[in-house]
Amino acid sequence: MIKYTKMSLLLLTVLMIVFGLMRTEQSAWWNVMAWTFRNSATFAPVVAALFWPVVTKRAVVTALFTGFASGLLWYYLGDWHPNEFFLNIHPVWVGSSVNVLSITLVTLLDPGSKWFVRPADRFGYFGLLGGVILAGINAVYFSPLHQNGLFGLFMFASILCLFIAVMRFIRPKNEKEQLLRDVADL
Repeated sequence: MIKYTKMSLLLLTVLMIVFGLMRTEQSAWWNVMAWTFRNSATFAPVVAALFWPVVTKRAVVTALFTGFASGLLWYYLGDWHPNEFFLNIHPVWVGSSVNVLSITLVTLLDPGSKWFVRPADRFGYFGLLGGVILAGINAVYFSPLHQNGLFGLFMFASILCLFIAVMRFIRPKNEKEQLLRDVADL
């Protein structure tokens, strides 16, 4: 998993150098492009590699591709403008949201993934509550958030809170066996 992340970072670095040599006069454009490429592709795989042992290689590869492609597509739909984005949502928020959603869904649906639900996790409920509250704020204050370009940020923050909840609730099967052994020893 970390191998794929390293390879994608290397590829993105090479692409940024090549693209940077082609359009050196537009640093703002490159800043948005770099943010979108790097964060949209690698955010969820890096977080999952560190904190979620049930993530699968298939999910990592899917997240790398879908995050990168969706962020790039969103930037294209905004006509590559560095300060006027499609639907007033920065491409990094779209790409990173797709990245997180795809790694979560593919991991949960992958038959090779061995996990169980641990509902007794207080931090999972905090993440769930945070995601619901942020989604509610996004719904109630849609117009001002959208006008100020903050809708995408709040959308990503809501998805991130839900991702934290999933990482806390969905645990590896061997952890369940260890918990059962610990209870039996009492």
